Amino acid sequence: MTGMFGRFIILAVLAVPLCLGFTAARADDEETAKTQDPNAFGEIDTGQFFGFLQGSDVGSRGDKDMEAETNFEGQRRGSTYQAFSQSLSSEYAITDRFSLELALYGNSARIRNIAGFDDTNRTDFSGLSAAFKSVLVPRGKGSPFGLAVTVEPGWARMEDQSGTRIVGYSGEVRMISDTELMPNRLYLALNGAYEPNISKDKGATQWARNGRVDLASALVYRITPRLALGTNLEYLRQYNDTNLQKLLGQAIYLGPMLHFQMTPQTFTLLALETQVSGRAVGETRALDLTNFARFRAKIRFGLAF
Repeated sequence: MTGMFGRFIILAVLAVPLCLGFTAARADDEETAKTQDPNAFGEIDTGQFFGFLQGSDVGSRGDKDMEAETNFEGQRRGSTYQAFSQSLSSEYAITDRFSLELALYGNSARIRNIAGFDDTNRTDFSGLSAAFKSVLVPRGKGSPFGLAVTVEPGWARMEDQSGTRIVGYSGEVRMISDTELMPNRLYLALNGAYEPNISKDKGATQWARNGRVDLASALVYRITPRLALGTNLEYLRQYNDTNLQKLLGQAIYLGPMLHFQMTPQTFTLLALETQVSGRAVGETRALDLTNFARFRAKIRFGLAF
């Protein structure tokens, strides 16, 4: 485990009891948890509730929010691999069933002696994206589950895993479904995503094409009205084309997540994953550390206004 990722884990571990202690200090939360009254918990917007997954909600017409997010990937076969992606985004609910999100990205990569990657230590502005989300089936009365789709075109000037300067375009399409297994307490989410990418190194003339498929599930339980704990399970497949014909490798990730509603307008989310199974095409090793990192982490802060 890299030293930087180790420090990240320490901060995450410290954050859990801090959140638990803060929540426990609230008498109303304690009383609600004891009574187990689902109505006292109330509804929650599941849009950014599931760690590495998305929920189907977009909020009510006119809702606005801003989010700051940091993603980390660490450890591949070799010496040093650390890749950070930071984003600042703003989302607006145009209607009760349609939202638009705009995002700015910055990447930081520190790589040394990793096969298939140039040594680098670089931090730079990396790109832009716009996400269009449409709720096909709203979750609520008359519907036990929610169903939504997002389309997210993006432009990149820095490759997020290698730190290489590029010109790149992507267009993720994601199907989202979620439901309440216990009213206002236990939630299940399912996501399926396909993301084609085309890119070329700065100054090059030939374009490279690749694609990624992501199938994921999340199970989250609200311990108190403010605090929820859960788990994420993801299955990823990486391809050397956009037609999903040339498989490069596959990996399964598993890990915990925490969602803490600090105030009615603000929340913090923490999610960690480790690769528990994988295989690169042409290799016999148990994990795919050629196409995927061993560890992944996410921290998100949200503000609604």
